[in-house]
Amino acid sequence: MILPRKPRLHVTGGVYHVTIRGNNRAEIFRDDADRYQLNEYVANAIEDERGRVHCFCWMTNHIHVAIQVSGRPLGRIVHSFATKYARYFNNRYDRTGHLFESRYYANLVDVDSYLLELVRYIHRNPLKAGLVEQPASYPWSSHRYLVGGELLEWLSAELVLSLFHSDVSTARKELDRFVRDSSMDEQSESLFGAVEDLEAKTGRGNTEFDLESSNCTVPQFTLEEIVEIVCARHCINPGSIAGPSRERVVSRVRAEIAREALQSGAANLATLGRRMNRTGNAIGALLRRYVDAAAR
Repeated sequence: MILPRKPRLHVTGGVYHVTIRGNNRAEIFRDDADRYQLNEYVANAIEDERGRVHCFCWMTNHIHVAIQVSGRPLGRIVHSFATKYARYFNNRYDRTGHLFESRYYANLVDVDSYLLELVRYIHRNPLKAGLVEQPASYPWSSHRYLVGGELLEWLSAELVLSLFHSDVSTARKELDRFVRDSSMDEQSESLFGAVEDLEAKTGRGNTEFDLESSNCTVPQFTLEEIVEIVCARHCINPGSIAGPSRERVVSRVRAEIAREALQSGAANLATLGRRMNRTGNAIGALLRRYVDAAAR
């Protein structure tokens, strides 16, 4: 059972990892013209709502984009470009029905701790899918623009590059080397893949609104509230989640707490690790096991 929802305060200046998938994993792009059209809609939404895009990747049946908001909610940006693109796609291909899954995944990113890992995760999607051998070879992600200096007016390159070096040329080289390094793939999957897999398999996510409506509320419980609710659900002492117990019920409770906290944006893996006296990677691995078990 998913927790009941309540609104969360908008985080001005927050960076969100947004994923939108085609309904039933169906394709949302059929040719380059479709992707160019999405570019235009994203550019307009970013300008109108005063947001910033720090990286993106348009895959065949889903998209990833890291959006930084200003004083306006993330939901307004996503709703603007997603609904316009869905209308365009249906008109162009004479189709009806929902193009996207009704709810999109959006997770608030700890910029200092996780933005670089998110950039790597997003830019390596085409490699994971076997579409290209090098990140810069994929024409529909921000990597080629960030490392090659090609102009894309609606992409903000400064923040990502500044995390590598103050000299732009050096920063581009370091970013390219960082993204091409496959040795950290497992860590990136632990940070981002487990939560996305769970959202995709269960239909649950940290979503700001239903794409079929315009409900722009953001669900949120504090981490401690989630701990209390989930522990009460299983009749265990909240203190036990930070203890050494490996009993199945305790492990399940830890996984449920992690799932609810990550979905609602109440905590990231590092915070969960500290609360449960474990590493963030260990929590990610536990959540992945939970996802796999739920899928069977």
